[in-house]
Amino acid sequence: MRRPPAAELALFAMTAAWGLSFVVVPQALASSTVMTSIALRAGVGLAFLLAVNPAALAATLLEWRAGLLGGLLLAGGYVLQTAGLIEAASGKSGFLTAFYICLVPAFEALVYRRAPPGRDLLALAVATAGIALMVLRADLTMSLGEGLVAVAAFCWAAHIVVVGRVAARVDPIRLAAVQMLVLAAVGAAGALGRGDPSPRWTGRFVAELAFLGIVTNGIGFFVQAWGQRRVPPTRTAILFAGEPVFASIFGAWLVGETFGVRDIVGAAIVMAAVALTIARVKNDGPAASA
Repeated sequence: MRRPPAAELALFAMTAAWGLSFVVVPQALASSTVMTSIALRAGVGLAFLLAVNPAALAATLLEWRAGLLGGLLLAGGYVLQTAGLIEAASGKSGFLTAFYICLVPAFEALVYRRAPPGRDLLALAVATAGIALMVLRADLTMSLGEGLVAVAAFCWAAHIVVVGRVAARVDPIRLAAVQMLVLAAVGAAGALGRGDPSPRWTGRFVAELAFLGIVTNGIGFFVQAWGQRRVPPTRTAILFAGEPVFASIFGAWLVGETFGVRDIVGAAIVMAAVALTIARVKNDGPAASA
C-alpha cells in the first residue's frame, strides 16, 4: 500500500529555508564572527524549542548520546561551511555542500549493514549528475573557501545517518534540543577561546539570527528528526539535494549571482530526482530500524 509522502514533503520543504541560509549567513557574518554566529543561532534555536516544549531538554540517555554526537557533527559542518561562505559564492557553496549525498549510501551501508534500495541509488545518481553539471568547472579547481565547504559534506552525511539510526526511538523535539545545546556550547567555547569581539547588533542582524535560529535550526532539525522516522538516510539525502538548487536560485535572485543554462538544466535534473523519490514512496515502515 502507498502512504502519503508527508515526511518526504516536510524534509524537502526545509531545503528551501536551508538554501536561503546560504545567502543569509554571509550577511550575518558582516556583523559577527563565525563562532559567535554559530553560538547565537544555535542558542536562538534552543530557546525556540524550549518555548514550544519547556521539557525539551528532559532527554533520555539515548537522546543525549545521539544528540551529543549529532551536535558535534553539526558543529563540524557549520564551522567549516560558515568559514567557507566568507569567500565562496552562496550558490556554488550550496552545491559543494550537497556532495554529501554521494557519501550517505556508503555511511548507511556501513552503519545499517545493508545496501540502500536500487531505486534510491538510481535517484541519487540522477541528483548527483545534476549537481555536478552545476558546480564543476572545466579545470576542476576550487578556492580555499569552497574546499572548506566541500569538507563539511562529510559531517552532513554522517549526521543524516546518525539521526536516521535513532529517529524511530527518540522524541524529535528533544533530540533537536540536545543538538542545539551542543552546537551552542561549541560555538560559545570557540568564540571565547579565540577572544572574538561582540557582534554588531542591528535590526537586520537580529532578523537574520531569528531566521537562522528559529527556522533553519530549531524547526529544521526538529523536522529532520521527525521525518527520518519514516525516511531512510539515502532517500533523505536525495530530498536534501533540493537545498543547493534553492541556494543557487536565491543567490541569483537576491545577490545577483550567475544562474545560467547549465544551472537551469542541472537544477531540473536534481528536481526530477526529488520528484521521483516522492512519487514512488512505499510503505517501507520506520526508517531507523536497527
